[in-house]
Amino acid sequence: MLPPRELNPFEPTSAENSDYRRLAAKGENAVDMQERVNELEASNLYLQSLVVELLDKNEQLRRKVAAEKQTLDQ
Repeated sequence: MLPPRELNPFEPTSAENSDYRRLAAKGENAVDMQERVNELEASNLYLQSLVVELLDKNEQLRRKVAAEKQTLDQ
């Protein structure tokens, strides 16, 4: 499930998409396209770091619940 558009600052608008497609079709502004690739790579790294944080938090919570359950069982 994807976050709402307003929560994802890296999601390009349709206007941005059409601009990049137009530039790519003309073969112009290869630097701009490289900048866009760099932006996407940066956003990918950011999103990957969020996933790692969520997995870590999930593991912490899982261990906490397991410890609480073990305490209650004793």
